[in-house]
Amino acid sequence: GKNPIVQHEYIGGPLDGKRVLIIDDMIASGESVIDVINEIQKQNVSDVYAAVSFAFFTSGLEKFDKLYEEGKLKKLYSTNLTYAPEELLKRPWFVQVDMSKFIAKILCTLNNDESISPLLDSAARIRRLLKRHNQNKD
Repeated sequence: GKNPIVQHEYIGGPLDGKRVLIIDDMIASGESVIDVINEIQKQNVSDVYAAVSFAFFTSGLEKFDKLYEEGKLKKLYSTNLTYAPEELLKRPWFVQVDMSKFIAKILCTLNNDESISPLLDSAARIRRLLKRHNQNKD
């Protein structure tokens, strides 16, 4: 169904020249993400990325093609936890993120009657990635 949101409005600090990551739970038609992209483009952002848990795309692929062609969207990342048609997988702006290793870790941890909390705390992994990224810049 259609999203009941009447309006999207950015209320944060200046975005001029910044890279922006939009995170949403899912995309059906993509209208919410498109609205947000169009709203923040008014602030002269440098690059826009989007990440969603589920990219259903019941419609709207052409709208994302247009955003990509206009330079308004660099990449859209989504998990492989739902079916993705070949038509979507071939898009240059779409990246499917493989979650099978993470799901396997969760199942193994639960099977051993352990808490999955450490798996959900990504702060240490993010710090390692940033450290590796900063070392590669030198």
